[in-house]
Amino acid sequence: MKKFLSAVCLCVAVAASVVTVAGQSGTRGSAAGKAAGANDGQQVVKERDEFSGATIVNLKPQKLVDTPEHQLTMSAEVKLEGKTYADGTGVNETVILEFVSRSKERVDFGDEELHFLVDEKQIKSGSLVGGIYSPNLRGNGTASIFKGGTRYTGGVSLSQMQQIANGKNVAMRFGSMKLTLDESLLSNLRDFVRAINSK
Repeated sequence: MKKFLSAVCLCVAVAASVVTVAGQSGTRGSAAGKAAGANDGQQVVKERDEFSGATIVNLKPQKLVDTPEHQLTMSAEVKLEGKTYADGTGVNETVILEFVSRSKERVDFGDEELHFLVDEKQIKSGSLVGGIYSPNLRGNGTASIFKGGTRYTGGVSLSQMQQIANGKNVAMRFGSMKLTLDESLLSNLRDFVRAINSK
């Protein structure tokens, strides 16, 4: 009889354990589903701040350099102060550009100035702010192979950004580094400008 009761208790305990694990698994699956849903592949995000009335348009980080030794990304943001710019005229807002460099060793960016060459026409942004190498910027996941990173911030006018986005051949000099912006990046920049100019 004792053996029978022991066997019943064991079966009940196993069943309870199975139900608990199944419930936990379902919760994790739901959370993962939300995270996957949030990552919809959109590179441009436009949101309105209900408190200030301003509209903020963001371009997610775009990879400019992606090697095992060095990763460089560029993101952009503009804040439209409660106005509509459907025709794109009379807009003097500054587009804030943020560059994050992650590397195994500190990268020397020379004069730390930002320049663009759009269809052989020069566009100078000026000096960038930042440049302190920090282990806190080494990144997560695959980027964690880097020892640290550096963040720089600069800006261009909206009219300059429109010229860059509409260019056919666009080159950029970031300090001592010279890069060519590919069609995929230019397409994302055009989407960014369209989002600014739309109602």
